[in-house]
Amino acid sequence: MSDAGQTQQGAPASGRRGSKHPAPKVDVVAAVRGASTGFSVLLLGGAIAPLVEMAVPIAALLWLPLVALTAFAVAGARTGSANSSLLQGAIAAVGSYLLILPIVVIVPSGRDALQITMTLVAAVLAGSVAGRVHRWYRDHRQHS
Repeated sequence: MSDAGQTQQGAPASGRRGSKHPAPKVDVVAAVRGASTGFSVLLLGGAIAPLVEMAVPIAALLWLPLVALTAFAVAGARTGSANSSLLQGAIAAVGSYLLILPIVVIVPSGRDALQITMTLVAAVLAGSVAGRVHRWYRDHRQHS
């Protein structure tokens, strides 16, 4: 197997049981890719928010929460070859929020500690669920 087919820890990218090297608990490369993708969704969704508010003011109330949940789910679905899809998903989703947080806190309303905490909780939950669902789907698709 070439180096391109292996994770940073040296485990095969497939992460299959019975392989020469066990899959790592967390696939760092996949977590960074997931966090980056989630960050992109958060950034674009936040940039589009004023347009949504102008077009459909009532939809603006739900826009940012829906963007955040979508971003965290997209980030969390990047499980790579990690053994723990729950942990992998949570790390990727929290990473995406931590990347956008410096932009959020520029405005005073973004510095609300309760909102930051609740968003982190949402990231952990959405990322974990997305990671687990993605792993379940991938495993069942391979066996059928």
